[in-house]
Amino acid sequence: MKFESVQIKEQTFLLHPLKAIYWVEEKSLLLADFHLGKASHFRKNGIAVPQQVIYSNYAKFNRLLKVFPQEKVIFLGDLFHSDHNEEWEKFGAMINAYKQFQFLLISGNHDIMARREYEKFNIAVFDEPYAMGPLLLTHHPIEEVPEDYYNLAGHVHPGIKLRGKARQSLRLPCFYFSDRQGLLPAFGKFTGMAMIRPKKTDQVFAPVSDHEIMSF
Repeated sequence: MKFESVQIKEQTFLLHPLKAIYWVEEKSLLLADFHLGKASHFRKNGIAVPQQVIYSNYAKFNRLLKVFPQEKVIFLGDLFHSDHNEEWEKFGAMINAYKQFQFLLISGNHDIMARREYEKFNIAVFDEPYAMGPLLLTHHPIEEVPEDYYNLAGHVHPGIKLRGKARQSLRLPCFYFSDRQGLLPAFGKFTGMAMIRPKKTDQVFAPVSDHEIMSF
């Protein structure tokens, strides 16, 4: 599989079609807006959501953890969508099989469970911003990024709209990089998108399948 590469502050970042970033120098895997438990939350409230949505998120995450030689897995907020439910216990059992990794969560607006729920599965929770080398890792994008830093964030669920010659259109989640800030697409499958309007100097990369990513 071929990955797209982005250089930020003399650091190398590989973009995976499964909507995650691998930070080469730090051996860290970054993903945003997993929204675990969202499908179960909707089903509990009478909204029909295919069970396959839940299994798909787990399967993708398991695949990612076996691709790169990471030492850390960093969630940029909204790891779990709602209050505690059985899906959290299933997720915890899964990550317990990866004791060789450090799991970090930069707290997002949906991460409302007590911290002991994360800590019992060895997930360290931090408030935003979390400084790591030349990066400020956050859930919410920073409005004014300090001069010496670059901000990587989630929350927005960026997407791009592609138009064809016959007036057909296609919406895709995307990685979006401006001069001071980068936005990760939502990792979770059961999420929406906010369409962006990139400038000519911005970089946009969209996963067109689980195995291919393209620049636009």
